[in-house]
Amino acid sequence: MNFFTRKKIFIIIIVLAVLGIGGVVYVKSQNTQGNIVKVVVGTVREEVSLTGKTKPEKEVTLAFETIGRISKVNVSVGDKVYAGQVLATQDSAGSVFSINKAKSALASDIADLSLLEKGTRSEDLAVSQTKVDNAEASLADAQRSFVDTLKDSFTKSDNAIRNNVDQLFTNPRSQNPDFVFTVSDQQLKTSILQGRVALESMLLQWNATVSSLSGTNYTVDASITVETNLNTVRDFLDKVALVVNILSSNYSLSQTTITTYKNDVSTARSSINTAIANLSSAKENVENALSAKNLALNELDLAKAGTVAEKIDAARAKVEGDKAEVSLLEHDLQSRFLQTPISGVVTKQEAKVGEIASPSTALISIHSAGELEIEVNVPEADVARIVVGNDAEVTLDAYGSDVLFKAKVLSIDPAETLIDNVPTYKTTFAFTSPDARIKSGMTANITIVSAKHENVLVIPGRAIFEKEGKKFVNVLNDDGTVNLRDVTPGLKGIDGNVEILNGLIEGEKVLIDIPK
Repeated sequence: MNFFTRKKIFIIIIVLAVLGIGGVVYVKSQNTQGNIVKVVVGTVREEVSLTGKTKPEKEVTLAFETIGRISKVNVSVGDKVYAGQVLATQDSAGSVFSINKAKSALASDIADLSLLEKGTRSEDLAVSQTKVDNAEASLADAQRSFVDTLKDSFTKSDNAIRNNVDQLFTNPRSQNPDFVFTVSDQQLKTSILQGRVALESMLLQWNATVSSLSGTNYTVDASITVETNLNTVRDFLDKVALVVNILSSNYSLSQTTITTYKNDVSTARSSINTAIANLSSAKENVENALSAKNLALNELDLAKAGTVAEKIDAARAKVEGDKAEVSLLEHDLQSRFLQTPISGVVTKQEAKVGEIASPSTALISIHSAGELEIEVNVPEADVARIVVGNDAEVTLDAYGSDVLFKAKVLSIDPAETLIDNVPTYKTTFAFTSPDARIKSGMTANITIVSAKHENVLVIPGRAIFEKEGKKFVNVLNDDGTVNLRDVTPGLKGIDGNVEILNGLIEGEKVLIDIPK
């Protein structure tokens, strides 16, 4: 054996030796304790984690059905209310008047129909004519009384301003009146002084208007003007009362004088309020008298016309139309009372007396008195893993992760809701027991046990790898060799462990994180 042959053999031996040592090191490095796990029998839990908000079982936000001025508010935030309770009211005087008018028309038309159905006698004609005469006389009396009331309204206003209130001013009837005492609220002072200048012009024109009235001679415009003027005087006196009621005596203003001012202003205000009430009553009397006259005339006309089938049918149709009108107006009246359809607690109250409320303005919110729920939009990737009745554990951000609350899946909407173009499904959770700590609007973190397999073979999911579409693990034999084993995984747990359905037995050892 020559030198080169010996040298080649020596090199081969060294290579084999190195390869042998390398093989031992590889097996040893793969058989360390940290990379070996046993197949054990255990429990695999699949969980779904979600975040939502607590909310009442029922919640309603209420608004008036019709536009109108709010006249009364009965509740505040935090009040407990019951179903059907009136929470706020709009001014309903106009609705009541319209209903009364419609009912009067209905009664008139019912009477007309009754006359048509009975037929007409000469005695009935005489009675009908007498009714007309009496109604016309009553109307004339009401109109004369109304004219007297219009004149009296001016007299009361003139006396209230020029006798009761003008003592508070210097040059009250000029273009530059001023208070005889100091007023600290400059904005209110300016408003009152400008109002007094305007009132002087208004009183002069008003006097000319009422001077032209006599007997039953008046116009609708005159009536409207007087009503507007009374409201103007009332508002002016209200402002004057604000100033007088805060006066205090000093070296130039005695308490006796202040008391006199207050009494005179109070007398003026009472007089104007009386005038307003008298005008409203006189106006209503005229309208009622006019309706009574029209009713009497209609009865007379029907009595004279005789009865034909077509007229009876028309009268019946008119009565039905009147009934529908009354029903509509009564609904309008009812809509001016804001009622809650549920019992619960008031969580929002923005209605204010005197403000105009419209149907587009939500004013009051009610949360039901029942238990709170949690509402969550579950992504489509998770919704298939939960069903109604699933148990859930809940933590609330307000109390931290150590405080657990029990809940169940109450419902899952069948239809999707798109959020950022991702289909989600609204899911509702119910707490299994009441707890005073839970408040509406709290952030809730929910964990649902969607599946749980007990007494099954379990290994870490990291031990499983895939080749050619199949799942495998490396099994460590007792002699230290490793062989590839085909396995069938089952449920994957939240902790990373995986259920093994086929391919392994309890106690076998598998390797983790070795080259596949």
